[in-house]
Amino acid sequence: MSIRRKVISVVDAGVLCNVPTDVMLRPQRATDVLIVTDFSGSPSDDKMDYSQIMVAAVQAWQNGMKFPSINFQKMVNLPPKECIVLEDVNDDECPIVIWFTLCNKTFRNLKNFKPRNSTEPIPDGETFNDFNVFTKETAYSTFDFDYTALEFDRLNEMMYHTITSHLSTIKDVLKRATEKKRKRLAAV
Repeated sequence: MSIRRKVISVVDAGVLCNVPTDVMLRPQRATDVLIVTDFSGSPSDDKMDYSQIMVAAVQAWQNGMKFPSINFQKMVNLPPKECIVLEDVNDDECPIVIWFTLCNKTFRNLKNFKPRNSTEPIPDGETFNDFNVFTKETAYSTFDFDYTALEFDRLNEMMYHTITSHLSTIKDVLKRATEKKRKRLAAV
């Protein structure tokens, strides 16, 4: 790209797939664990849209990359979950995928939650962590990039809670991936 050009064309990586995992799944990278934070939209907080997981899987398979098998019917009917672990126990070379979603399930139910950094006033009758992510009244649409400080702080704290509350899951996955890799290397 030349700095002398008057027009620069930019393409969003999400055009082909909203969560472009294929870059990390290329065989040259030898990925053992893939951690995804999926900020895609869903119809509502009660009905999560897991289609991006399925799109990522199909795209990987079509391009000859390894991705754990998925029961698509089960995935479509899966209740809202903050964290989904996908693993192919029969293929030690297939990466384990930890997929985090924008699900306000456990964070919403924390009692007396105090945010780490937010100083924004909370509207009367509301608590900081009891909010919907996916409704027409919320700002968390995939196309809305104009958040109030409170909306940003809520989303930030929710995702911080989601990741940190699943640290044991992450550690377990890393342990399993390490064991798989040791097994592969010992066989060489």
